[in-house]
Amino acid sequence: MQANISVGAKHDLRKYEMITNNLYAVMLLQASKTRCTPFNTIRSEVSTIVPELFDAVELLVTLPESNLHLGVRGAIVDCYDDDGNYEVEFSDRSGEMIALCTLSTEQFLVVWKSKERHWLSVSELLTAMVARLSDERQIEVLEFARSLSGR
Repeated sequence: MQANISVGAKHDLRKYEMITNNLYAVMLLQASKTRCTPFNTIRSEVSTIVPELFDAVELLVTLPESNLHLGVRGAIVDCYDDDGNYEVEFSDRSGEMIALCTLSTEQFLVVWKSKERHWLSVSELLTAMVARLSDERQIEVLEFARSLSGR
């Protein structure tokens, strides 16, 4: 009985993926025929959080050469407009600088806006993270969120 469920589940998963991909293609086709905006265009129009001087950021990568791991927080201390990189200072709990790194926006996520003096909400952080993903990964995140909403 379990073997049949396993085979059936794999079949259902392939069928579900095929239906999902076809539905997505139909949605894009319909959107191009009407005045609707396609999903990928909406994604590109989502406001991005622009890093600014003194914003707090969280690493999205591990930097072994600086002994910094994923999730460590630092502060932007300089912005290089010409190449889109930022100088980020990382400190220990006593405030001593442990690393100063030049990072691109793909390597960190803004978690606190200095000018507005507020932490970004979970939905803002989630939106910023999902916007970085490919369309296929975004669909996976959406499907996961749907599964959570049914609990």
